[in-house]
Amino acid sequence: MALAETATPRTTLSLGALIETRHDILKQTATSVVGGVALPGPRSGPKRGQGLEFVDLRQYNDGDDVRHIDWNVTARTNQPYTRLYREEKENTTTVVVDLRRHMYTGSDSLRAVRAGLQAARVLWQSLAGGDRIAAIVCTDHEITETRPLAGRKGALTACELIADKFNAQTDTTTTMPLQELLLRLNSHTRQSGRYVVFSGFDERGEAWQQRLNTLGAAQRTTCVITLDRMEHIALPTGRYYYRDRQRLEASATIDRHAHETLQRELQVTTNQIKHSFDHAGVPLIVDYTDAPYEHALLDLLRGTR
Repeated sequence: MALAETATPRTTLSLGALIETRHDILKQTATSVVGGVALPGPRSGPKRGQGLEFVDLRQYNDGDDVRHIDWNVTARTNQPYTRLYREEKENTTTVVVDLRRHMYTGSDSLRAVRAGLQAARVLWQSLAGGDRIAAIVCTDHEITETRPLAGRKGALTACELIADKFNAQTDTTTTMPLQELLLRLNSHTRQSGRYVVFSGFDERGEAWQQRLNTLGAAQRTTCVITLDRMEHIALPTGRYYYRDRQRLEASATIDRHAHETLQRELQVTTNQIKHSFDHAGVPLIVDYTDAPYEHALLDLLRGTR
């Protein structure tokens, strides 16, 4: 079992816990990353030119680099041939973590804790593949990001931002709609790299679908919905006692009809979210807070829908 999972309370998220998730990555043997793309690291660019990857041969044209002439083929054909290479470009992986107030719920672990730890695992996996690393964190009042950095500095800077914003969360009655985060992500579409969004996708906003469709057209984003199973299962029938906002004792009774109605409403909400992503063509991965971290991580890396 991972050290981070055993040593970290499920209602807190420290920088140390995020850093310790790198040990999980050392155990993994996944052959692909989120979104179904190849392992993180240098990516093949669309242009042909200088690089490490040989692509093809063609007859030599005026202006070609004479250093790329293939003399063996030239000798066999009595025609000058040049070797073509595909350029490589450095890739950036950016994790996007939703730390608005809706994420601070959960039956055995806060969804915000789960999202943060899973985001850190993706960061360390991407770092192992040679990616530059960045993070974007959305709270109830602001969206903060780190600039892409190579090496451990990039991962540590991203983890620091996640831990700082988690621990700086304050009580609030208002929250930023998630459509504002999509607006920020759509402004990044001209940049290279891939984005992995961790959220419960609550309070999406009226412009949500339109902005999600724009995000899907760029084909650079994979989303992970962090779910608590108990929050999507209606309570059994019976009488429940609680304290209201004035700290006064109160009770509520859930009969069979109320139970069935609530269960349908919970299922409708989940289905609406999934349909929204299907319509936009954005991959959506379901990650439950009680799932073993190793298994869930492999699903994330392989892009399981």
